[in-house]
Amino acid sequence: MKKFSKYTLIIISIILGIVMILAILKQIPFNEVKQAFQSATPLAIIGFLLVSITMMFLFTWRWQIITDTKKRVPILNLLQYKIVGYGISFITPVAKAGGEPLRAMLLQKEGFSFKEGLSTIAIDKIVDLTTSGFLFIIGILVAITTFALPEKAEVLLMVFIIVIIALIIWFYLMLIGDKNVLQKIFKLLRFDRIKKLKKFEKDIIEMDVLLISFYKHHKKSFNKVMILSSITWLLMFLEYQFALMIVGIQNVSFAGLFLIITMMGTAYLIPVPLALGVLEAGQISIFSLLKLSSASAVGLATIIRARDLLWTLIGVTFLLTHGINFKKAYDKSIKKETISSNNK
Repeated sequence: MKKFSKYTLIIISIILGIVMILAILKQIPFNEVKQAFQSATPLAIIGFLLVSITMMFLFTWRWQIITDTKKRVPILNLLQYKIVGYGISFITPVAKAGGEPLRAMLLQKEGFSFKEGLSTIAIDKIVDLTTSGFLFIIGILVAITTFALPEKAEVLLMVFIIVIIALIIWFYLMLIGDKNVLQKIFKLLRFDRIKKLKKFEKDIIEMDVLLISFYKHHKKSFNKVMILSSITWLLMFLEYQFALMIVGIQNVSFAGLFLIITMMGTAYLIPVPLALGVLEAGQISIFSLLKLSSASAVGLATIIRARDLLWTLIGVTFLLTHGINFKKAYDKSIKKETISSNNK
């Protein structure tokens, strides 16, 4: 019954997403979207693909630096696991996290325990979030100084910046003080009072130990992953610049580009597989603010979704080569449970 309920919700969310897309296309004729692609050049298309591939390699390299503190894993193996996780996350309604248990399970092939594998992924995510937080602050400051925003909106954004800075400082002070920061967050969110989640507290403490160890005893590795995170963020701006060129948009300010990327990331946090409808609606709102074509907004959303679908197809192919049943993997990703390596 629970499985039925989960699948029912997924199906409903997909239907709603499709309805949203159809409603958008009713307002913005398909021919207009098609015309937006007529300005595409080989340079823009090749540039977009090359930057996307480079970013995936850098994400994998960052993860390898973390796993190397435990065991050496060939980067091509990690690349497969990374793409599998990325692809499954894209088609599950779990805010870019549905594929992470699969990555941890695949690491078991390299001699990691499931918990060790999951801890390397947690460290990878935390570093990514920290870097994103800093760059997000910079982006908001640029947006405030560039766009004529209402005074209340500016005040709200400044408060938001202060909160993010405070959280980042608090997080690293906890690490420096050898405090169990993940357990602290777990308790602050009152998860320890939920019976089904309480049993995971011991695992979270173990992950805290591994996180503190990585920060305290592998500072060179920590600095490397922070630098790689910053580089991938810069490449993301270039990637979206190429994507915009494909739909005929040449000149977008840094602040505008930041808003486009931020809205794209926000859309993927909505629990709808493939971000159906949400992706288009979000981009149309931002493009309207930037006084850009709505047809180009739909075109950009189409490009990003096509890229992620391609990674998903590659990921599913890798999944099958490792002898893992796709349906079972998908079910487990939705549940976010440990996958046994015997599930074939």
